[in-house]
Formats: sequence, C-alpha cells, structure tokens
Amino acid sequence: MESLLESGECKIDGFICPGHVSAIIGSKPYEPIARRFKRPCVITGFEPNDVLLAILMILKQLKEGESKVEIEYRRSVRPAGNILALEKMYEVFEVCDKSWRGIGLIPNSGLRLRKKFEGFDAEKKFDV
Repeated sequence: MESLLESGECKIDGFICPGHVSAIIGSKPYEPIARRFKRPCVITGFEPNDVLLAILMILKQLKEGESKVEIEYRRSVRPAGNILALEKMYEVFEVCDKSWRGIGLIPNSGLRLRKKFEGFDAEKKFDV
C-alpha cells in the first residue's frame, strides 16, 4: 500500500482492506497508511453487502475529511488480530524483502521461513 502511494502512479482515495488477512493481523498495521497518507482504510469481508458497506464507509470518511481505519468485517476481525496465530506465524516466519508481480522489489513486504524451518522451504528444495 505504501509503495503504491509513494509511487505517485496511482490515484487512490481509499483502501478496501482484506478481511482474510486482517483476521490474523488485525487493523493496527493499516493505521500508518491512514495517518501518514490521509487515506481511509476499511477492512471488509467478501459478500456483496460487505463490499458495498465498505465503499459507503470510505465515501463517508472522504465526505467528512477523515482518514481512519474502520472494521466493517467485525464478525471475523478484531483490532489486535488473532494473537495466537500471530505468535505462531512469527515463530515460523521472518520478514524479508519480496518481489511483487508488476511492482518489483518492496523492502520488508514478505515473509520467509526461519532458518530452523528451512528444510520445508520449497524455494530451496525445488528449482523455482
């Protein structure tokens, strides 16, 4: 999200944030985007009503001159995320630089298996 906004190539007025990712990470990781770039962020589910409500929430923020993170998908997402899942995730993975299709390398945007788990790393096991 930061890379898109910093590139200046895309006019983005607000973000519909993914519910499936946010169920794990929570809403806090989006706060710097809303604060620094003054862009509304709404975490939503995938049902048509969820998406429509998220769009309405973004439009309300834009109309009122606000830029904050809201959770439309409250049935699955909590601000702190899933603490147990986060603990397990960071036990197995570490943050790394990652290349993104159509964008290029973005520092600290990916995860890789920690050394302890490299025996399970498909990139090392297979010629990818």
